[in-house]
Amino acid sequence: MKPRFLHLLAVLAACASSLCHGADFTADQVRDLLARADRNTPVDLAGKDLSDLDLNDIDFKRANLSGANLFASRLVSSNLAGAKLVGANLNGTWLMGTKFAGADLSGSTMLGLVILGGPVKEKPNFAGANLSGVRMIADLPGTDLG
Repeated sequence: MKPRFLHLLAVLAACASSLCHGADFTADQVRDLLARADRNTPVDLAGKDLSDLDLNDIDFKRANLSGANLFASRLVSSNLAGAKLVGANLNGTWLMGTKFAGADLSGSTMLGLVILGGPVKEKPNFAGANLSGVRMIADLPGTDLG
């Protein structure tokens, strides 16, 4: 009886963890929201879970991503210039060629960034970005950190 109970507990725990994890939107839904937005009325994705999504080659049009979870998302060649990413989780994101010029990244975390590999050789650009209080561990030689 005891092994059967433990097995049931393990199954329930696995199901519960899969229900609790997952992005709030699909990549296509994010693309649709951003396609309908403009720079004067940016999309509000604050606090949303956008983890592990393929968000390559997207213009975020100054979106509000404050407190968003972008863990392990692919943002290759995306434009986040002027976006609000205050306190966002960017750990493990792919940032080859990503533009953060003028973005507010204050208080965000950027641990284990992926900036090499694949066809895009350009490094992320942080020119003029607010990087105050950012926790970052990354090898970024030659990168414009503003």
